[in-house]
Amino acid sequence: MDCNGKRIKVSVIIPAYNSEQFIKECIESVLASTLEDMEIILVDDGSTDGTGSICDEFAVKFENISVIHQKNMGQNTARLNGVLAAQGEFIGFVDSDDWIDREMFCTLWKKAIEYNADMVCCGCIYEKAGSREIRYNRLAEGLYDSEMIWQEVLPYVLAFGSNYDQERLIEPHLCDKLFKRELVRRELLDVDKRITWGEDALVTLMCIAESEKMSVLRYAPYHYRVHKDSVSRKNDERALVSYAVLLTELLEHCKKYQICARQVRWYGITAARDMLKIGLGVQNSKFWQFPYHDFAGKTQIILYGAGEVGYCYYVQLAKNSYFSKVIWTDSSYEKQKNDRRICTINEALTTEYDFVIIAVESEKTAMEIKKGLLEKKVLQDKIYWKKPEWIEGTFVFKLD
Repeated sequence: MDCNGKRIKVSVIIPAYNSEQFIKECIESVLASTLEDMEIILVDDGSTDGTGSICDEFAVKFENISVIHQKNMGQNTARLNGVLAAQGEFIGFVDSDDWIDREMFCTLWKKAIEYNADMVCCGCIYEKAGSREIRYNRLAEGLYDSEMIWQEVLPYVLAFGSNYDQERLIEPHLCDKLFKRELVRRELLDVDKRITWGEDALVTLMCIAESEKMSVLRYAPYHYRVHKDSVSRKNDERALVSYAVLLTELLEHCKKYQICARQVRWYGITAARDMLKIGLGVQNSKFWQFPYHDFAGKTQIILYGAGEVGYCYYVQLAKNSYFSKVIWTDSSYEKQKNDRRICTINEALTTEYDFVIIAVESEKTAMEIKKGLLEKKVLQDKIYWKKPEWIEGTFVFKLD
């Protein structure tokens, strides 16, 4: 309850770091919630842009919004400090660059009350440059008691095979769930403070293991925005320590619960990958070898494509002087806007060039691009595409 004795059903914690571009939309989506008696706690994690000021402006306008300003300590600590200040019976989390549907917390809260559930899980929608991917939990919709949780959920909550994205039953995010306050408060307090990356998987595992009842809904009201400045895409050397401690903690809990050990071994592969990617800026996706042998050096080329293949090609070409000129282009306006190195195809074609190299994996896509180039009067013998070849187990550093 708040100081006026009013019952607060849900406290929504929004940790924020340098999120001025998206945080208004995020907060407004939560304010539009159909659930009454809800508080919003904004935790400014030492932002150096206008995020803190935006949070303060909302707090002045709305009685149910409060702000915590802290030095930059990471999302895990920001969430914990938000939970420690919360007064709601249940806790929900929303990341500052995401948004939610109006009915989300009302739906999850009603289900929690109906079943007296310790936590309620839903799905989310990955939003990326106009495309949408709905991800439901692979666990069947319904109510799970403690016996079912231990038999049907925990053995598969992290991973049990090489492709953990497809083989785990519950998404590890905290943002697509609603928790009883004391449950998530206890588990967040128990997390090693050195864990600043990957903590969602650990906290999710512990909350599920400690739940008497868990409800799962086939419902996706949470919108996860994928963009170039997403937290998961930033470089942070703290990840080197964080993931090592995370795996140690996971193994300790596996001994405690006498379950999940095999999963942690598989999850360790992903953790090591993320540790290198975030901590050292190493790309671990397929390394597409640029076909140098098909071109003479010191020629001028247009590289068409800024997806996985095109990016990998450009990284290789940017680090040497094999060609006298490389113009990078892509049809995606979003990529052009977010990366000044990428120009439009019309701009690229105004320059002198010897070849247009189509850098995509799909032959169908390549032929569509080729057709468009021919319509722009590009000579056929200047258009190049060959099925890209990738080298397994190779890493590449991101461009600065």
